[in-house]
Amino acid sequence: MSKIQHLYFITDARRVAVKIGVACDPERRLVELQSGNHTRLKIDLVLHFEAEGDASRYEDALHQQFAAHWRHREWFTYAPEIKEFVAAWNRGEGADVLQPEQSCKRAIADFGIYLRKEDYMAILRERARR
Repeated sequence: MSKIQHLYFITDARRVAVKIGVACDPERRLVELQSGNHTRLKIDLVLHFEAEGDASRYEDALHQQFAAHWRHREWFTYAPEIKEFVAAWNRGEGADVLQPEQSCKRAIADFGIYLRKEDYMAILRERARR
């Protein structure tokens, strides 16, 4: 039996930055992140996934969709389009997720050289800004 996974949006108190990640226990993840952060963090949204891998695929699509706002690792500037995405889910409306042509993992493999996800996200951010 697989564990339920959760896709979470954790933001800083000023709502300037947001972490989009996956965890089995988002509350525990919040505590872990808070211990190394001087600003207060809070959970803005949690989406639940029962099928194994679904949360990670959804996370990957969101990372690519919001690449223009990527900062570092799974942290993004909490831009209006991300805030609206979260607000739509919190209102019970859901929100569209653009399906990328391929996963980050597949795209990185296609480069044919060693490339970290950080490097790939930087490439996506620059493409989105053009």
